[in-house]
Amino acid sequence: MNGKVRYFGHGSSPDDVRSYREAERKYIEFLKKLEDAQPVEVPANKATVEEVAEKYLQNEYNRAIRGEISVNYFDRQRRCAEVFVDFLGRKKKYSSINELDLDDYRQHCLSCPPSESTGRPISLATVKARINLVKSLILWAWERRLCEMPRNLRSYTRFNLPTPTPKVFTVEEIKTLWKEASQRLRCFVALGLNCAMGQQDISDLRLKEINFDEGYIERGRSKTGVRSMYKLWPVTMELIRKEMVDDAGPDDRVFLNGNDLPLVRRWLDAEGKAKMSDAVGNLFWRLQRNLCINGGRGFYSLRATGATEIERINPLVTELYLAHAERGMKRHYAVRDWSALDDALEVLGHIFDLSK
Repeated sequence: MNGKVRYFGHGSSPDDVRSYREAERKYIEFLKKLEDAQPVEVPANKATVEEVAEKYLQNEYNRAIRGEISVNYFDRQRRCAEVFVDFLGRKKKYSSINELDLDDYRQHCLSCPPSESTGRPISLATVKARINLVKSLILWAWERRLCEMPRNLRSYTRFNLPTPTPKVFTVEEIKTLWKEASQRLRCFVALGLNCAMGQQDISDLRLKEINFDEGYIERGRSKTGVRSMYKLWPVTMELIRKEMVDDAGPDDRVFLNGNDLPLVRRWLDAEGKAKMSDAVGNLFWRLQRNLCINGGRGFYSLRATGATEIERINPLVTELYLAHAERGMKRHYAVRDWSALDDALEVLGHIFDLSK
């Protein structure tokens, strides 16, 4: 198995028994993974809702393994599919799903039923994710001739979400957090405010993206790939130098955790469930807990906090600060001017005054 011989007999000593049981466990895990990798056959005329959903999720799982979609996106699809299957009935024939079934499920979601895990009403973002899953699943099945196209699918995902309210910290809260933070966390906080970085951006930061001579970070944002360029505050550069990995090469990550692994990692376990390790967010959360500064805010709220202050300084550069994609034809003809953002960042640095 995997190039190794494993024996799991009865054994004559406690050590043998432990060794054999461990080999047996690994063999069973191997068989399970082998079984999970086998494609689910779905006869079109007999396929149930559960079988079609499983086939769809296998396709999405393979896309996640290839890196075409994120692990978090796949996990959300999996959870939404489970809710949809349970609502319609696992053994219901997929070909029998009609427009009324879809309307009933949509109304059920829009009523914000209690979450299966927390018992609290689900958020409107979760509602939208569940309804979007239905449209994606049905389009996927229709392309494979497993169902007819429902006539209400075109407008199925159209509904209004309330305008989100950014969750930000006050300047005084930032100063309190800064005062009590460790040197390493101060480095991450400075990057969050100075460069609008989230946890993944900090984890993905490469040495070649930092110009210490000119005092800039220039890179594509991890989430969108949109190019960004930030003039670094002196305190940000100083902390990066102190906390960066020793002897890092140009293509190496600037920061690693204590086990020499990326600060933020996402993966799928043997059951296809998303797992995550976030050293940046966890470090910040522990400080928030100790200082009783929370209110539904986390490390990513530093980005919103910086953007809110930038909006007051110069609304014309807020999009540059957030590294949002340029809209319209302008992006094809005009080169972005970063000098206005440089000026705004200098003012922002004086507002937070992280040098103290």
